[in-house]
Parts: sequence; C-alpha cells; structure tokens
Amino acid sequence: MSDLSQLIHLEIVHYSPLTERRKGLQAALDQHKFYQINWTTEKDISTQTSNKYVFTNQINFVSENDFAAGLRLNSFSQQFSRLTSSRIIKVLKFASKFNNRAKASILGALPGKNPLPKHWYEVSLMHIEALQRGIDSEKVWILVLEDDAIIQENFKASLEIVGKLSKQKYAWINLNDGVGPNLFKSKSDKSVEFLGFYLVKPPMTRCTVAYLINRNLAIQILAELSVHGIPNWVPIDFTLDALIKKHKASCIWQDPACVIQGSSNGNYESSLKKMPNTN
Repeated sequence: MSDLSQLIHLEIVHYSPLTERRKGLQAALDQHKFYQINWTTEKDISTQTSNKYVFTNQINFVSENDFAAGLRLNSFSQQFSRLTSSRIIKVLKFASKFNNRAKASILGALPGKNPLPKHWYEVSLMHIEALQRGIDSEKVWILVLEDDAIIQENFKASLEIVGKLSKQKYAWINLNDGVGPNLFKSKSDKSVEFLGFYLVKPPMTRCTVAYLINRNLAIQILAELSVHGIPNWVPIDFTLDALIKKHKASCIWQDPACVIQGSSNGNYESSLKKMPNTN
C-alpha cells in the first residue's frame, strides 16, 4: 500500500449528520490500514466552488440528443450486451434525424426537467470539491467513496488496478456494484485479467458510490463543468456518465465488485430520498 499512497488521493463524500456511516466506513478502511482519509462534507463546499460551478437547466457540454442517447444506452445495457446496445443506439440516433418516433425513443430517456432538491445540489458540489482536492494533491489517481460504501475483502488488492492503466490519457474505474438487475459482464466486454476487472465499451458509470479517476480526466471534467455548468435536474452520476462518454475514457468495471452500495442493497436507508426539498 505504501507505493499506492504515492499514486492515490482518497476523498470520501459524506453528509455530516450521518455519523454512523462515517464510523462504519472509517473502521472498514482502518482494517485495510489506509494511510490517509480525507472527508468532504456539505460544510466543506468552498465559496469558490459554489461560485464557479453554476447550475443550469440546459445540457451544454453535449447535445441534448447525445445526452439522452447515453442514458438510453445505459438502460439498454440492462437487457442486452453493451455491444448490442451500442448498435441499437447508433441506429436510433441516425433514424431520429428523419423519424419522430425514433427521436422520441431517444429523448424519452430524459427525466423531467424539474430542479432537484437542495441536497442533490450539495452532493454534486461535494463530488466536485473532492475531485478538486484530488487534483490539487497532484497524485495520478483520485479515489472517491460515498459514505454508504461497504468495503469488501478484495478492496485493498483491487486498487492495484491503477498500475495497469498508468499510460491511459483518460481513465475511469468503477469499484462499486451496478444499479439495475443485469449490469454485469457480457461477452462483448474484454477482461483485464485481474480480480474480475473488465473493460467496458462504450464507457459508462455504475453510479458514483466508489470510483477511481485519473487526474487528467478529473481536470477535463471540472474544466467542462466550470464552462458549461451543471444540469440542475439530474444527479451528478448522470452528468459524469455523459462526460466520460464524450471523452472516450478507458472505463473499467469489476465483478464481483470490491465496494457494495449500502443504500441500494438494504444496509442503509437512502437518506437523500427522505430529506425535505428546501429549495
């Protein structure tokens, strides 16, 4: 782990009232003898971050059609292989230029454009703050965990994956299990031959509970968001998904994953869902 400590900066996105989550995650990481843990809470969102990254009801960093197609691709990938899903999307995108039904199928993937509650904005800004701290550390990799992450036995060994992607310009590695029933390895995915990791094409996220991102990609993502703003009607993982697709990042998933999402498997109640909308 000593060598990895020179490569990886760890940030944990954490809502400060959820003290039990912090205790549990801290204890799990202590078992793995993690060298340094940095916590990013809603209280740590800097004025600079709040002022620099504005929220908008527009999709400005890609076309609305491309953004919707990316979401539809993720949806299709729960039913078909990612290769098949990608081919379906290409056909629909081409057909949408001439056929309203195909266009409606693409744009139908967009959620309603109602502004999210305040706490969802805070989650977005906490992820941005965490990425900025990672960039400032000048380490090659940034590891971001959300506070409902449940660390598995293969977590520490799994971080060795960064050594296999050191030459990639842009890289995103999901360490958590996926959302949806069938987001697992398919025949079109190329194995990395290491602890169940495999390359996913086209790139996509499996939500943002636990991910490694290389510094190059983090810089590019924050540059895009500072110029184009953050969509205020979708969670941050939708936005990050669109950006890693846009920049054709090398995207890696793992099965079995070394981090489980506690709020999706019943270990934790989703605190975001029960928080009031204070906007």
